[in-house]
Amino acid sequence: GRAVAAGAARRRVQLVDVLNQHEPGALDPLHHQLGHPVTPAQRQRLGGVGVEQGHQDLAAVARIDGAGFSDRFRAHQIGFFDKETQADLHLASHHGANSLMGIGEAYRAANPHIGSEATESIELVRMDDFVRDAGITHIDLVKIDVEGVENEVLLGGRETLSTIVDAVIMEMSFVRHERAEGNHIQLFQTMHELGFAPSYMFDVEQAPLGTPWRLSQVDCVFRKF
Repeated sequence: GRAVAAGAARRRVQLVDVLNQHEPGALDPLHHQLGHPVTPAQRQRLGGVGVEQGHQDLAAVARIDGAGFSDRFRAHQIGFFDKETQADLHLASHHGANSLMGIGEAYRAANPHIGSEATESIELVRMDDFVRDAGITHIDLVKIDVEGVENEVLLGGRETLSTIVDAVIMEMSFVRHERAEGNHIQLFQTMHELGFAPSYMFDVEQAPLGTPWRLSQVDCVFRKF
């Protein structure tokens, strides 16, 4: 099997986070979220591809060497998008909050402790092009955690997701875009068009009490229907 993790600067609860726990059984929780128990024999055959945009975060992913996963995990310093281009990655003051998007009012209200510190120019490619060039023919799981550009990642991987992917775990933010834009509705619609439906939600984050819009983000498991 193969898993692909796409993250704008190593987001929370993604495949590389699990790998960085430095224990052979660390992949099990990820697959149990999908209802797939993993035996020790199966675990040895699992492979992964990590796509990270920031150079510091790529270095963090490289720690998998010490966890014994280097023979079946490859890290790439690129980002997935809906076209091939260059863009600025906004480096945040808080781990896991780097984004291609700037900090808007809704995000600032939910995360007043997070600010933008610098930018880093990064290369963006389409998932479809990456998968084709890498010769990947089947993907068990795609983990998307890209802080606001989820729909662009999906559109750039339309063929891949609709034909060779079994399941997707995607972090969905309700504060990266203004709520009136309906970005969260677009994500569900795009996933439906690709042949996926929500199976399970977890890791719900709420803004502080007293905030009118408390729902900040949630991780959602999508399965093919």
